[in-house]
Amino acid sequence: MDADNSGGFSLQEFLQTRLGPGPHSGVSDSRRQRIEERAQLRKTERFRLMDGNGDGIVSRNEYMNFGELNYLDADANDDGRLTFREMQDFHRGW
Repeated sequence: MDADNSGGFSLQEFLQTRLGPGPHSGVSDSRRQRIEERAQLRKTERFRLMDGNGDGIVSRNEYMNFGELNYLDADANDDGRLTFREMQDFHRGW
């Protein structure tokens, strides 16, 4: 995601990453547009949460801290392991 190798990534760089169906997925153009709009909103909110100090750049430490917090949030029964079901439930919230 760090296109300019600055040691972190900006919201613009993050928004340019593809999450969701690709151009050859068989999804209609109107549905693809709705999916992409929702993905942009989710990515913008996720970026805001990752950018711990609010400087507009997500550093490696901020990214790693965000991942650890996500892991802890996803582990619904606090057993230190994630099941497929816990991952599904967690990601439905995004």
